[in-house]
Amino acid sequence: MTLAFGITMAAAADTITVCPDGSCDFTDPAAASQAAQDGDVIEIAAGTYLLENPVSIYGPSVEIRGAVDGKGRPATILDGQGDFVTFGAILLPDSTLRVENVVITGGFGEYGGGVVIRHGETTFENCRITGNHANIHGGGMYLHHGGTNVTLSGCEITGNTAAHPVFESLGDGGAIFGGVVTLVDTDVSGNWAQNAGGGFAQNSVVLVGSRICGNDAGLHSPQGYGQVTIITGCIEESCDCLPVSPADLNGDNAVNGADLGLLLANWGQPGLGDLNGDDVVGGADLGLMLAAWSE
Repeated sequence: MTLAFGITMAAAADTITVCPDGSCDFTDPAAASQAAQDGDVIEIAAGTYLLENPVSIYGPSVEIRGAVDGKGRPATILDGQGDFVTFGAILLPDSTLRVENVVITGGFGEYGGGVVIRHGETTFENCRITGNHANIHGGGMYLHHGGTNVTLSGCEITGNTAAHPVFESLGDGGAIFGGVVTLVDTDVSGNWAQNAGGGFAQNSVVLVGSRICGNDAGLHSPQGYGQVTIITGCIEESCDCLPVSPADLNGDNAVNGADLGLLLANWGQPGLGDLNGDDVVGGADLGLMLAAWSE
């Protein structure tokens, strides 16, 4: 099966519900995504959804919310069953997409196994992307290079692969390939690429309290290659490198006066020390730093 994107004509709805027992608007997340209009919210109940078609968004700004278990972990599982890319979006340049509390698994494609995103702004929060495969680029996630910006917050990307069945020179970006990627409190580990970039390839990557570690590649760059900015976090073979907290601004594995000095230096403006992501360093960020204080 191949990845197909589309949107059908449907009555506008503020919230579209999906659950396996037939009591919601849809039982199939893919069908719900096809019906989504600009500004809609798709709420998908807990459960494993064995997809016959990809979950796909074409054009509009949409929010997709899964469920969580008693420990706050994603409990909505979207499984492509190894037949197609599990989740895809082609967004307009000014469109936004937000995805929360889902596991994306069982995806397969030439370019992109679990996720394919083209254009726009996409945020994944508390998501797990695992067990997906691409023959050429982006086992876990393939991002179109031009104008595709993705933020992953509190996510885990693990156990994805990129490898071609015939050509050994293909297979880059076991976890992520392409685009502009910001990782916030996110782990990228245990992914593999046949050629290069087990963790990431040809990306612009920003790390905030995140780690890219324990990935592997057949030829070179096991953790990844591309343009990298590390605000806090690490890219290393060992996964023992994660800072104690995003408030550890200088990456010395302690939250103390040195970090406070960096925060105060940016007071009232965007930049290092913006711990709550509101684009300005202020009292809320100071409170988060003091809560994480380690000496």
